[in-house]
Amino acid sequence: MSSGGSQRHELAVRKRDLRIALYLGLGALALYLSTGRFFIDNLDGENYFLTTEAILRGDIWLEHGLSGDWWSKWGWKGRPFNPHGLGQPIAAIPFWYLGHATERYAAIASPQLTRRAAVTLLCPFATAATVALVFWFARRLGHSRPSAFVAALLFAAASPAWPYARYYFSEPLAGLLLLAALYYLWVARGGGGLSAAAAAGALAGFTALTRPALWPLVLFGGILALSCTRGRQRWAALAVYALFLAPSVVLQGWYNYARFSSLFEEWPGGPNRLSLLNLPVGLYGQLFSPGKSVFLYCPVLVLALIGWPAFSRRDRFTAWAGIGVVGYHLLVYGAWTDWPGGWCWGPRFLFAALPAAWLAIPSGLERVRRSQALTLTTTALATLSLAVQLLAVSTFYMAHLDRIYAQRGRVSDSYYRWADSPLLGAMATLRHLRWSPLDRSLLTRVTDRAAATEELKAELRNTLDVWPAYLRRFGFGRWVWSVFALGLLSCAVFWIAGWGMARAPAPG
Repeated sequence: MSSGGSQRHELAVRKRDLRIALYLGLGALALYLSTGRFFIDNLDGENYFLTTEAILRGDIWLEHGLSGDWWSKWGWKGRPFNPHGLGQPIAAIPFWYLGHATERYAAIASPQLTRRAAVTLLCPFATAATVALVFWFARRLGHSRPSAFVAALLFAAASPAWPYARYYFSEPLAGLLLLAALYYLWVARGGGGLSAAAAAGALAGFTALTRPALWPLVLFGGILALSCTRGRQRWAALAVYALFLAPSVVLQGWYNYARFSSLFEEWPGGPNRLSLLNLPVGLYGQLFSPGKSVFLYCPVLVLALIGWPAFSRRDRFTAWAGIGVVGYHLLVYGAWTDWPGGWCWGPRFLFAALPAAWLAIPSGLERVRRSQALTLTTTALATLSLAVQLLAVSTFYMAHLDRIYAQRGRVSDSYYRWADSPLLGAMATLRHLRWSPLDRSLLTRVTDRAAATEELKAELRNTLDVWPAYLRRFGFGRWVWSVFALGLLSCAVFWIAGWGMARAPAPG
């Protein structure tokens, strides 16, 4: 094939891959929007939302929210602050404006609920983009279209990506940014030019601005990756990476100084610390415990272990970079005294590392295809993973934790006791769902510091955990289930179209 013909063929291949990635992302977005909850009911999410509003006021200090003043005891100089990263509140600003505009036309809920519902859209959009990027990155690494497609599909529906697209935590955004930074580091190492190094630096900086615990990883990991690059552009790529990383470094330093009068201080007086003595407990908890093991919440992740040797032979840099990302999360958060991540579904702190680990799954799929027994086992693991995510989508994790806390005054038993595992607790929640009608005016009475807020939380925690079920309890018509079904149908159409393109013969 001539040079011109080869370029045209490569362009055709990339165009098809881009369309498939788009179908995967749109299908995932349709799934996440159809099964969303659009209600912030966690303290971290409330802090992120209040920080977005503070930024839009030209401030960083938080005003009263729907979850009370839980952070006031850590306030510096008596002023409450967000103890978490600044990236998520910044990224949510466009969605906040969408909610603000919607307030004028949607009088079914108070403005506070409407704006909160809007900012939660950040997570489904970020997760859907991650699904598309998993496919695109896998194809650039040389995996076949079917293997890359199935891997992306498993990430979309058979991993914690699905439930976390519904909760307003920062891990979905951090996972997308971290995978995108890794992709552009890979492009820069492969001769992609200084523009790839610039994109990697900017993305890496915003990743750490979103999850400040990742600063050492992006600072030293990115520099190490580019330092090992051969060629005359190595030092220029390093300089460009550092240059585009710098704005996030400066912003993080300013944010720390504004809150704590120290450039490097992060949450002084907070209840949690890094402790090597905690590392064995944290590692056991994240990997093997009945309440938080990543392999219980995502059994199909075993495919990444199966595929890693072949993946390492295919692309040593990306394989070891993935190991570095996963290992960093395991060690840092394993040594964190709050290794479970507070009240959440599964090992939340590992979620940002999941997309990088997922890059080994296409190799795992290609390996298990050689054996009928392994194929059947993989199908069983994928089915079990899907069932776990369906359980998470149907119930809200706090319903079970509320019951444990009411009985014992703590939730730590759910980490270590099979009988108290949230997986079993979610099944119990399904048996006690509430279906009784609610007064629709409750939605408009939910305002900052209002007693109605806690009443609404208690009801929604024990309702089938998708928005149509909420609205039906508030007296909305059966049309809400028609919208729900239309969203699921759109998801199926996009994914079937994408799979058809993935299975079609390559362009000549």
